[in-house]
Amino acid sequence: MSTNIARGRTLLWVDDDGPERFLYEAYMLERSGWKVQWARSVMEGMESLGQERFDAVLLDQMLPFGVLGADGGDPPDVWAGCLLLYWLRGLSRPSAAPPVRASDEREFSSRRAREENREVPAIIVSAFYDDDVDAAVKKVQAVPQFSKPLEVQQLLAVLEAKHD
Repeated sequence: MSTNIARGRTLLWVDDDGPERFLYEAYMLERSGWKVQWARSVMEGMESLGQERFDAVLLDQMLPFGVLGADGGDPPDVWAGCLLLYWLRGLSRPSAAPPVRASDEREFSSRRAREENREVPAIIVSAFYDDDVDAAVKKVQAVPQFSKPLEVQQLLAVLEAKHD
C-alpha cells in the first residue's frame, strides 16, 4: 500500500466512543499519513466541519446530538450520523427521520459546513442497522458503509482510492 497518497490529509472521526476505543485504527491511519481529529457528538462534528477543512469524514451512525457530560448527556440516537451526513451535504433531513428536539433542529438550520467540506468522502460506520437509516444514507452516500469492528485496511483502501 502506498503511504504517500494520503500525506498531509486530515480525517474528522465523529464517534462518541472516542479515540481510546480506536487506538489501533487511529495509529494505522496516522502511520499512513492521515491526521485524525475527533468529535464525540453531532454538535461537535458540526462545529469542526464549520470551522476547519477536512479531506474525509468518518461518522458513527449512532451518536448523541449534544456533548456527553458528567450526567450522561444525550443518549445516542440511531439517526444522528445520517442526519449529520445530510447536514454536511446541505440537504433537507430525510422524510423517514423521526423529529429531533427543537434546539437540535435550530442548530441544524442555523449552522453551515465549510463549502470545501460539503463534498468530502464521508463514511458511515455502525454496529447497529436500521432499514430506514440505511435507505436514507444510500441516497447520498458514494462511499461504502463499514461495520464495527472496523477493518482498517479496507478503510485505508477506500480513503486512498478517493484521493488518487
